[in-house]
Order: sequence, then structure tokens, then C-alpha cells
Amino acid sequence: MAAMDVYISRSPADEAFARRLRDELVKLGVTVHEAHQVASGPEFSASVREGLAASDTILAVSSKQYELTGRLGYENSEALGAAWDDKEKRVIPVVIGAGAIPAFAYSAAADDSLEVVRVPSRRDVRAAANALLRLLSDPPGENGAASSKGRATITLERLGPPSDEGFEAIEAYVADQRAIRMKMQAQARAS
Repeated sequence: MAAMDVYISRSPADEAFARRLRDELVKLGVTVHEAHQVASGPEFSASVREGLAASDTILAVSSKQYELTGRLGYENSEALGAAWDDKEKRVIPVVIGAGAIPAFAYSAAADDSLEVVRVPSRRDVRAAANALLRLLSDPPGENGAASSKGRATITLERLGPPSDEGFEAIEAYVADQRAIRMKMQAQARAS
């Protein structure tokens, strides 16, 4: 059985879903790490880094509101750094409704594919947890191209080479995330 220590990355808009997902995963025997609920600053930064270091898998909860938050930039940059630093760390997006896969998940993909759990709505937390348990129980890529677990769908999404514009966008995103990460780390050291 694969490691079952996860970190949940989410936007404040997805907080309630992430909390219910955490509760469902814990019931299924998964150890869940997440940033402690502090406003900001060094305590939040330390909490994010500790949770990511203790996890084997990063769950990136995403909805339409995902891109609209400011604090998420730091958490994403730390998650991306953790995935880059530890090539064994998995990133599994959990996409709600018409949400998009977070850019950092594409950047952290180990090869040309990414396992994704999709649920139709925020009410489908239990289906998402069961699909995640299936993914976490098997080595990466062992679940085939697509399958369904209740109201959740597991897909293995192929990532083609980015176009020149796509590559430039990814480079700009990574540079922005590194700048955010460095600024937050400098603030944490100054405190």
C-alpha cells in the first residue's frame, strides 16, 4: 500500500469543502496535514512548510473561486517547491465542478500525465474521499486512464508540450511563485 499522508491545499472559498474532505479522509485512515487557521505571517508560513514536509501527497482542491485569492499564492509556491524538492511527492488535483487544475499541479507533474479527481459539486465530498483513497492505495498511474467512483471521476490527464505562449505563461507563473515564496520566507526570518 502506498503512503497515505496528505496535505490539502485550498483557497479560502473552498475551506468548507476541504474541511469536510479532511474529515472523510481521516475516517478512511488517511493522515491529513494542513495549514493551521491563522491569519497570515510567519505562523502561517511555518504551518504550510511543516504540513508539506510531513506529507507524501499534495491534494490541490480547486473550484472556480480558486484563482481569486491572494494568500493562495504563497501556499501554491510552497507546494510547488515541495513537489520539486521531493520527486516522490504526488500532486493530485481535486476539481470541483467547472474548476480548473491549478497551474502549480501541471508544473509539478513528474511526467506527461496527472491524476485528477473530479466531482460535480461541493456536496460530493464522500465520493471525492473514496476516489482519493483508491488513488492513494495504489502507486501513481496504476488506476488506468479513467474510472468512476460514485459521483467522482478519476482521470489520468495527458499533458502535451506547451505552446510557446503556454511555456512563457508557465515560466512567468513559476517566477511569480518563486518571488512570493522568497518574500514570505524573508518576512518569516525577520519576525
